[in-house]
Amino acid sequence: MITVTLALGTRRMARRKALIRNLPAVETLGSVTTICSDKTGTLTQNKMVVQGLQTASHRVTIFGEGYAPQGTWEMDGAIASHPANHPEIWELLRTAVLCNDAQLQEEAGTWKVLGDPTEGALLALATRADLQPADLRAKFPRQTEVGFTSERKRMSVVCAEGDRWVLHTKGSPELVLACCESRLCGTDVVPLTPPQRQAILQSNDDLAAKGIRVLGLAQRRLRAEPEPTADLEEDLVWLGLIGMRDAPRPEAARAIATCRRAGIRPMMITGDHPLTAQAIALDLGICQPGDRVIAGPELQTFTEAEWLEAVRTVNVYARVSPEHKLRIVRALQRQGEFVAMTGDGVNDAPALKQANIGIAMGITGTDVAKEASDMVLLDDNFATIVAAAEEGRSVYTNIRRFIKYILGSNLGEVLTVAAAPLRIAQCPPHPPPNFVDEFGDRWSAGPRTGDRAQRTGGDGAPALPPPRKHLCRRLGSVHGADWVGFWWFDRCPNGLGVSESHRHLECPLDHGGLYDPVPRPNGPRPGRPLRQTPDRYQSRQQSGPVGGGIPHHPAAIGVVVCAAPAKLFWHPPPLDRRTRRLLWL
Repeated sequence: MITVTLALGTRRMARRKALIRNLPAVETLGSVTTICSDKTGTLTQNKMVVQGLQTASHRVTIFGEGYAPQGTWEMDGAIASHPANHPEIWELLRTAVLCNDAQLQEEAGTWKVLGDPTEGALLALATRADLQPADLRAKFPRQTEVGFTSERKRMSVVCAEGDRWVLHTKGSPELVLACCESRLCGTDVVPLTPPQRQAILQSNDDLAAKGIRVLGLAQRRLRAEPEPTADLEEDLVWLGLIGMRDAPRPEAARAIATCRRAGIRPMMITGDHPLTAQAIALDLGICQPGDRVIAGPELQTFTEAEWLEAVRTVNVYARVSPEHKLRIVRALQRQGEFVAMTGDGVNDAPALKQANIGIAMGITGTDVAKEASDMVLLDDNFATIVAAAEEGRSVYTNIRRFIKYILGSNLGEVLTVAAAPLRIAQCPPHPPPNFVDEFGDRWSAGPRTGDRAQRTGGDGAPALPPPRKHLCRRLGSVHGADWVGFWWFDRCPNGLGVSESHRHLECPLDHGGLYDPVPRPNGPRPGRPLRQTPDRYQSRQQSGPVGGGIPHHPAAIGVVVCAAPAKLFWHPPPLDRRTRRLLWL
């Protein structure tokens, strides 16, 4: 029955763009208390649009939508018709195109990018300046490449330029600037002074504070063909900054608000600039003004106690590496949190494995990340994670409901059957075979209460944090009416039928009884369970010494009728830890 419930939950999640790879993950989603999400593509639209650039002599604003080549350039307060005619902008755009692995394609009048959206935005920027990326790549063919890594946070390529070679680099402005010793001013290369470095970093911070993602670009002319193992990223010439914006998803803010109402804590873990991450987090409601944002270099200096304190209060982490993600997950789990972690790269696999629920990106994720995950987002959307958690809550609650119903019902029947010989021994006038046959009909019907249990747990779950403990703490008190009915009169199936009818009404409530001061979204429907009570739980009206036995005692009937409903209103106090261990609860 549990497998069927999990399978039905998996099908519902697949309809909502969440592909479950491990069946138990459906139930685990109902226990998630913290979601650690990436920013780009998950909380944002992953559609980068360049909004401006800055060189040593020019500040440019670009207007355009998507990856289409149409757009206008506003340079130094005036419209620029041929921006690529300026040497600084020409070198900047050439590096942006050559140090790039993406491609732009037009399909049915719509321009789409094949590859990384950030690199696609750089190609669109060049086309708006009347440059053709294919012509530039053919004129300056690539010779060597130093790929992007999460530790270096930059990418470099070596391209041939006649009989010379030029190194082109793009990446994090802080790290690229640290490798530069000069900058390009017009057609001249001049030394880069400390005040100029500080001015570039300040411009980077100003753009990042507006939620703009910033890239730094540089180049270096080589005197000879480089060696494969040579360290080429040094003594670079700074070209400028390029700022692009990735707007937040409209549904992400609503999903985050739903998380908070459901008791789930959303966290942002990204490799972008701290100010950019903070600006997006403020727009989405992940953090509040004045909240702390921790960057990766600061995390490396933390002790174990500082890690535990940080993950308890901080919701935004920037410039992090995959190792930081793994340590964040472990620190959260040490505090008793159920963690869901998103990832798309090969290096994210350890964190995905460590998390209670590893979530891989279906569009941008690598095969390694998908194999290490428990769930794959088919649309790379944070709202899909929340929808899957909602379905997980429903599955979690339904499993609790029918387990509580089946254990409570069948436990009473098992105990009653076990004590049947004692009752038969006290009633010699009644032939034992008839009593066993009479009770055997009820016993054979008892284990087949799965359909009734499914109806008991078939309602949707409220958007509240589900309890993870004390599943069976009330099982010791649910069969008072069964035992009273058994010892007071021989028609014990009557007591079982009344008790299970009330239990069918009780289990969907998911709390201690009808008297509960906390309002619940899924209220009971009193008439429904009693109408669904099968006829097999009602006593046969037979007479005679063989079929009927001794007539029902009025006092026994009154105890059964009153004791069973009383369980709906009585909530026993929780047991302490030692008692639960002794009872195996």
